[in-house]
Amino acid sequence: MSDTMALETPLGRLVIFEVPQDETSPSVTNRNLKLLDSNGKEIWTVEPRDKASDDPFVGLTSIGDAYYAFTWAGIRCEISLQDGSILNKKWVK
Repeated sequence: MSDTMALETPLGRLVIFEVPQDETSPSVTNRNLKLLDSNGKEIWTVEPRDKASDDPFVGLTSIGDAYYAFTWAGIRCEISLQDGSILNKKWVK
């Protein structure tokens, strides 16, 4: 997987990875967000989301101390930098 978007954080680099076009498993497509340390080592992969849909992350932003990842379907997920858990979700499209 190659990275498509990254955002620097106090704990490392938040990275969205490109999902291969032939990949259809939500366990892969819905978990294309990782936090990497300064050496590029994975700290965590975002927690699993809806296991029934193919909805990869496509965008990142931060507002103050909050970090958000956006899915292709328009869901904004607030991400915990500590462990990759999704703190809340909101449809914004």
